[in-house]
Amino acid sequence: MTGKLLTGPRIGWDVSLSLWGNRNRLLQLHGPPVWPQAVGGDLAQRLVPGYPVGGYWTWPIESYVDANGDGIITGSEVRLGPEPVWVGTPYPTQGAALTSQWTLGSRFRAALTLDYRAGQVLFNETAWRRCLYLVCRALYDRQTPLAEQAQAEVTAAAPPGYFEGAAYLKLREVSLTFSAPPAMAAALRARAATITLAGRDLATWTGYSGADPESGSYGTIAPGQPRSIADYGTLPVPHSWTLRLQLAY
Repeated sequence: MTGKLLTGPRIGWDVSLSLWGNRNRLLQLHGPPVWPQAVGGDLAQRLVPGYPVGGYWTWPIESYVDANGDGIITGSEVRLGPEPVWVGTPYPTQGAALTSQWTLGSRFRAALTLDYRAGQVLFNETAWRRCLYLVCRALYDRQTPLAEQAQAEVTAAAPPGYFEGAAYLKLREVSLTFSAPPAMAAALRARAATITLAGRDLATWTGYSGADPESGSYGTIAPGQPRSIADYGTLPVPHSWTLRLQLAY
């Protein structure tokens, strides 16, 4: 959807909005459910009829109790469910992009693009491995909520708490363009000259606790293993600035 919100001899404002959705289901599978990737022997992206392809499945925490009242949950006080459960798809199921562009006089243009994606879950493997290697706060700080302590005590099963909602809104791009007057272009031996300053991936708004909800690793966790999707020490998408000079002859 596009619209001209403001049109005038010295100022203009155009807006473009796009919306999308994505839904997939595995209808039929010959043979037992397939585990394309396993972590610690218990976690997998699984192919199960009736569910999205490559979704996350893991063992849930059925119950936990601080039996002796010391404010500390130990592994013996946590009980896992008997079967793995569906915890989400790593692929966004909905999204939107909004681009707003302003024209000021005949020389200046400014534009801004927002990008929204939601419906996906991301395995925060970095947080999981901190507890797996006994270096996470939940194992040592009594002020940590009991639910987080319970989660840290059963890391071999990678409980659902490590699979986080990864919806986000990003300031995808901002740009400012200046069209040089003819005299300036002529000094560059050109018929026309345009200078554009643009920034990309400048801000992210999300509830995901990792570095970047968009930085899920699409590599392999171990040589010879199938591809998997997880945030395992992955660098965030970098902020970038570019300055472009475009000449027309």
